[in-house]
Amino acid sequence: MTFLFDKDQLERLLPNYLSKPEKGRLLLALGQFHEQSASKTANWNSKFYSNFYLPRSLDYFLQGDLLSGIRQPNYSLETDEFEKLYANAIILSNTCDMDLNNERIVPKEIVFAPLTSFDSFMEELRLLLGDEKRLETIVRGIKGQTYSNVFYLPAVPGTQSDYVCFFDNAFWFPTDELNSYLLDLAQTRIASLDYFGYYLFLVKLSYHFCRLPEEKQR
Repeated sequence: MTFLFDKDQLERLLPNYLSKPEKGRLLLALGQFHEQSASKTANWNSKFYSNFYLPRSLDYFLQGDLLSGIRQPNYSLETDEFEKLYANAIILSNTCDMDLNNERIVPKEIVFAPLTSFDSFMEELRLLLGDEKRLETIVRGIKGQTYSNVFYLPAVPGTQSDYVCFFDNAFWFPTDELNSYLLDLAQTRIASLDYFGYYLFLVKLSYHFCRLPEEKQR
């Protein structure tokens, strides 16, 4: 995947309340993943992910929040049935859609995508592929954000595990139930995305679900 916009277009998407130095740092961080700097041979270690998460916790949920213990349906190929699982997940829905103070004629539920431990995912791929060179290529691609459906998240400070999020495994969760989790945010929220993480998340999410211009006729 290569991004289909240039630096000037990206700058117009940033909010006006950011200072010029803040915008500059954000554009520099996001610019690593621009198509002009992308390279199939680039080492993912050259990508920096500092300031990816907010250093503080807010008293409401944000788009891009990483939460623990979210109930999700899981289809089992062995039993040909859905089973109930609890997993870490990232909020795909907009922040305003989770605010119960927003009165709506048509109710809105919250869309999540499950989070998978990066190490666990790599072990599954290692068993499936049995090819270390190919595995290394996939690792570079994921950490370099080159797969449209996969969002790589570095380890939250104080934890050991990186995560991968698969946008095409999205599921919904009741808004009322999610807001009841606000009573125990210290246990529920793993982390919130800071500006760099959030805008990279938005770009990846938008590109996966809305790839314009398309090359297919409708």
